[in-house]
Amino acid sequence: MSRPAPDHNKISVTAKIVAYYRQYSDIPFAKDVARYTGAEEAFQNFINADGLDPDDLIEYAPILEARYKSIVSLILKSGISQVLEMASGFSLRGLAMTRDHVITYVESDLGDLTWEKTRLIELIRDKYKLEDNGSHHVAVANTLNPDELRKALRPLVRGRKLVIVNEGLVQYFSAAEREMLAGNVRDLLDEFGGGVWITPDFMTKTDAVNVSPERKRFRQVITGVTERSFYDAAFDSTEQMNEFFADFGFTASVRDQIDETPHLSSVEALGLSPGLAERAKSGLSVWVLTA
Repeated sequence: MSRPAPDHNKISVTAKIVAYYRQYSDIPFAKDVARYTGAEEAFQNFINADGLDPDDLIEYAPILEARYKSIVSLILKSGISQVLEMASGFSLRGLAMTRDHVITYVESDLGDLTWEKTRLIELIRDKYKLEDNGSHHVAVANTLNPDELRKALRPLVRGRKLVIVNEGLVQYFSAAEREMLAGNVRDLLDEFGGGVWITPDFMTKTDAVNVSPERKRFRQVITGVTERSFYDAAFDSTEQMNEFFADFGFTASVRDQIDETPHLSSVEALGLSPGLAERAKSGLSVWVLTA
């Protein structure tokens, strides 16, 4: 008997956990997002369910800040003005980046989360008197459904290169889903005449287990909530990862998130050790995959 199809909506619950940590940074709209989504309550319910100590997990604040900011940096360095973000959660990176009218940005995610985010964007636009210049779009799309992704891309101009972004997604996927995602990304980039895929989501199995006991417990709780085995899509080795990129026709360049992020505001805001980011540096990579 075949297994039931995975419920990808269960992955979406982690978006509020990310929103909780980002509120300690200077990421645009992060504090508004945390307040509106009830991120504090969601986080407390999350850790109380398994007796986790939030002080043991505070390093996630600069880690998630670096991840967000490094992607922004690399989008700008690409020189490409059209962006699709898959599984965007509550980041609102598109809303922030399209204040520069040069960039057209599509944020996509599953239906329930996208409905909530659309309302949130309306509130933020009203609060800060932000004009809608027509360059920021929000769409419903499952990253594994190519037809939904193509529909999400209708506001963009085919024949002009595209940046595709995702963060915090692949670690919830199986190896088969990882391949489906890579195939979808490659096909879309081909349809737009090329571009890059920017993501911090790839990892080897050695990297996946080389974390603190507290972070291992945290991941176990996430596994229980999402009903997804964490890092099933991790590669056996760096060589296997590079073969995967080559198989899908990508030229890979790996960057350091911390090097792309000169200032981590959450370190100061939370009174953390300045050396925290440097100690985490070896495990914080982001890939730029050129089609």
